[in-house]
Amino acid sequence: MTLEGLRIGLLTASASRLGGGVFEAVVQQAAMIRDLGGNARIFALADRHSADDRHRFGPSPVTFSRVRGPVQIGHAPDLVGELLAADLDCLHLQGIWMYPSHAAQRWARRTGRPYFVSPHGMLDPWITARGRWKKALARIGYERASWRAATALHALSAKESADIFRESGRRDSVVIPNPAPLLAPNITSRRLPHLLYIGRIHPKKNVLALVEAWSRARVPVEARLTIAGWGDPADIAALETAVAAGPRSVQFVGPVFDQAKQDLL
Repeated sequence: MTLEGLRIGLLTASASRLGGGVFEAVVQQAAMIRDLGGNARIFALADRHSADDRHRFGPSPVTFSRVRGPVQIGHAPDLVGELLAADLDCLHLQGIWMYPSHAAQRWARRTGRPYFVSPHGMLDPWITARGRWKKALARIGYERASWRAATALHALSAKESADIFRESGRRDSVVIPNPAPLLAPNITSRRLPHLLYIGRIHPKKNVLALVEAWSRARVPVEARLTIAGWGDPADIAALETAVAAGPRSVQFVGPVFDQAKQDLL
């Protein structure tokens, strides 16, 4: 397979660590496009870590659009023009519920070129039940138009494909899991049991239940549970309290990025 010469746009709300797992997925996809000979162009809303994490995209051009108004909406007046000026062969939206969905469907209508949408779990019932009125406005304002305009919708699992059908009425989503991190070289020496969680510290992730379960479980004496991630101060404080009350085999190490993350894996 080759993507030689194709200009492929990857559009997401945050092309930095603030984007969590979606950011990591976009980084990996940009690398795969380059490996196949394509030209990956990344478009995102500017945030406080945009400059810090720009290097993760290597030689791929990255355009950060300035947000005006509430950050939760992400209204970026220049975004549509920046997408059109790039003369893309296709556009892939990563993540939904914010202004990039509106900009992407406008690009698709104006150009008539292929347009793909990856909700990245954001149609899960737990997510759609939160901020109901905001999501209702987003559906009416631009999300339904975006789903209709999409050449295809991308699901990470059969469960997400069902969520997409429930919300959009489309049964034609394509199921492709995210790529996993590279495996470490074979290790012949015995290693201690070590469970690792890396991700956002948020009620949706149920990390507090993990700590409680570990505290109750009959695990080997040498077993370890390491939790790494970031989140809102209140969620971090709740986790730190739970870890402090738990066994010494549980530790929270805070956020990890780049080489520190690879070393931990």
